[in-house]
Amino acid sequence: NKEAKKPIVITNKNIKLEEEIFGLAAKKEEDSHASCVTINESIIHDGIKLLAYTRNKVDRFTGGVVDSALFDEMPYYQGKVKLGLELKITDKEKESWKIGLIKMAIQDIGNGIQPVGGDANIGRGILEFSSDFIVEDEYSKALAKKIGGK
Repeated sequence: NKEAKKPIVITNKNIKLEEEIFGLAAKKEEDSHASCVTINESIIHDGIKLLAYTRNKVDRFTGGVVDSALFDEMPYYQGKVKLGLELKITDKEKESWKIGLIKMAIQDIGNGIQPVGGDANIGRGILEFSSDFIVEDEYSKALAKKIGGK
């Protein structure tokens, strides 16, 4: 029996960690900055390709079905994927908390809590680690310090 995994929740209203890591598109260009995270495309290997099945096309604005619009899909299941992620930091000592936060996000992805890619609403993009992933380390401690923890 696997113990249910719970997402990691970080709350601190005074610090906008997501803006520091994933960038900000502000109204004033000088207040904007790019993300320091790059995630590469990944290919599923050794998956099971199921038969094609037909689905209705959904209007992404209304959520309703588009009349006379059908499409076929052939998804892969139970494959293996290697995620490529790059985190750009300029000062490891001051920005090590970013590594801790990204590791926590990866943990949520690998535990199937946060799906990746499209079609998450129909159960796709759920990943599971093939080996243990260690989160509690110096970077996690730096993150806790950044958000005011111990």
